Amino acid sequence: MSQFKCCGYYGYKIRKNLLEGLPKVAGEVEESMKEQKLGPFNYGTKEVKLNYRSICFNVRYSNNPDLRRKILLGEVKPEKLVTMIPEEMARHKLRHEIRQIRERRLAKIRDKDDDDEEKEEKSECDDAR
Repeated sequence: MSQFKCCGYYGYKIRKNLLEGLPKVAGEVEESMKEQKLGPFNYGTKEVKLNYRSICFNVRYSNNPDLRRKILLGEVKPEKLVTMIPEEMARHKLRHEIRQIRERRLAKIRDKDDDDEEKEEKSECDDAR
């Protein structure tokens, strides 16, 4: 109960009601999910199986409250959830780290391409002599 900070008797009552009511959401969401089209659950292909494993992991992962909140509030619809790539489901900090790694790799590739072009130009000049 210490997570919700409310003062006095009414604060206590509000806190108590929230703590009793919010766990019911999981059951209610489960009922509404039965009506949604989430795609085939028969794990037809390896790709589908990996996608569902990724969804399950990211929803359960304790350091990823943003995804759970977005799903609960309806910001991420079930149809979108099943098409999201793992990077889209990742927590904000991890997405930022992934972007930085990509940018560094791209910079290295560009540098290597520039070096290769310089070597080719030098080689062509040497051949012309």
